[in-house]
Amino acid sequence: MDSRKIHMALRVLQFSAAILLLTLTRVGSADDPINVFLDALNKGESTAPIIITDTTAPVIRAMQHSTGSSGDIMIHAKLIKRFVQQSHCGRINFYLEQPSSKHVWPEIGGQFNICEDGLPPWRVCKANPTNLVPPNASCPNGQPSVDTPEVQAAIEESLKHGSLSREQVMEQLQQRQKKEKIKHAVGPSQP
Repeated sequence: MDSRKIHMALRVLQFSAAILLLTLTRVGSADDPINVFLDALNKGESTAPIIITDTTAPVIRAMQHSTGSSGDIMIHAKLIKRFVQQSHCGRINFYLEQPSSKHVWPEIGGQFNICEDGLPPWRVCKANPTNLVPPNASCPNGQPSVDTPEVQAAIEESLKHGSLSREQVMEQLQQRQKKEKIKHAVGPSQP
């Protein structure tokens, strides 16, 4: 793979991680990408343009260049399922698309769980699996909380169909960043 393709792959992975981290770390305001996910949770499906930031701008330009269209790059989100135990929560699938070129980037996206408050579903303690606790809560015995069986089943189903876990995405990002640092430290390769 030539250095331009490696650099683009790194940017795409960083872009995907940035979108996912935005989604998983805060509740959005009216112009935040998280609203497309909450909209999909409530309406079944939603689309919104990617907000241009220092992180997203170079990737959006590269995507537009690759399609030959200056049309908006959009996040497309769709509800996969609502959870029974926590009916205000569900599993969302998302990907990027450019409607003007009819191009879709399913590899820049993924699945995650979200509730109407923008946070992940509540969890349980192994010692008391019927009592829900907040997502970041520790259990009385000091152990971390775990996903409910329903949420864990949704995650496992996603992984069976090729989705990456959060840990796998972060590991790939770190590996690519290390490779990029090494490449820059060594300098450009000579023909």
